[in-house]
Amino acid sequence: MNRIMSALKTGFAIALASALFAVAAQTPRAMAEDSIGSASPEPSRREITLKVMTINLRHHADLWEERFPLIADEIVRLDPDIIGLQEVSIGMDQTAVLLSLIKQKSGGEQGKTYNKYERLKTGFEAVSGEGISIYSRFPIVEKNFTDLKNGRVVLFTRINVADGLDVDMYNTHLHHMGGDETRLPQAKKIVAFEKRNSAGNIVFLTGDMNAKPESETIAAFTGAGFEDTYVLAHGETAEDTGKTSPIRLEKGRDAADQNPRNRIDYVLVKQPDSGPSAKTIDSVVCFRNHNEEGLYPSDHLGVMTTFLISY
Repeated sequence: MNRIMSALKTGFAIALASALFAVAAQTPRAMAEDSIGSASPEPSRREITLKVMTINLRHHADLWEERFPLIADEIVRLDPDIIGLQEVSIGMDQTAVLLSLIKQKSGGEQGKTYNKYERLKTGFEAVSGEGISIYSRFPIVEKNFTDLKNGRVVLFTRINVADGLDVDMYNTHLHHMGGDETRLPQAKKIVAFEKRNSAGNIVFLTGDMNAKPESETIAAFTGAGFEDTYVLAHGETAEDTGKTSPIRLEKGRDAADQNPRNRIDYVLVKQPDSGPSAKTIDSVVCFRNHNEEGLYPSDHLGVMTTFLISY
């Protein structure tokens, strides 16, 4: 009997040892599988909406003191985040007037405010006191410009729109005379300037290009990766619905009846190769508002594009 009990104990001990060894052998693999299965997922991408606008102000001509409240009205209504402005009378500080009107019309002391960067035209044309500006609701963390010759410049700003997200904003006003012979070299200078500044950000380019969509000037931008956001939003109807110039600045019975013939004002976007992206949600022709006498805000309509930024 003792021999039987001893044999049973020995057999049980051997079986238990074998089982423990098998479990120990499987543990590293099981732990590795558990580790893989419970790995922390990559953080989800964040999204924000961003509105980018362009408008030519027609400087200090044609009843500007009556027109500027209309410009402010439309900016308050549409609530853009970033604005590219052309034909700004910097010499008489029109920006101060316009920003004051915007703040007043959007709540007074608690109203909308914008940071700014602006530059005069170059050469002899600087005498006019006219230039271009960029307004941004967000901090401008870097800024620069380059001379495009023939009196024109392009502005560059790097804007911190959210924690971990900068965008690059360019604004320009290409020459109104000389066709592609004059404007194409200016466009190429902008493309080269953008490449020098590139930091892998989403890039916006706004402006009165004085060039139609089929021009070599616009082809220089699209060939460099820029997309026409009004076309992205409206497709084949863009040429019929997107015309922005000219607008007659007058008062009277027929003043409000306008028929712009040219699409020369643009909001363009360029996507980085990786990282953040900008999806065009909508793009509208704006500044169609006028006063009771039919006076419009400017001799151009503007364009505003709404983007969904994913980063």
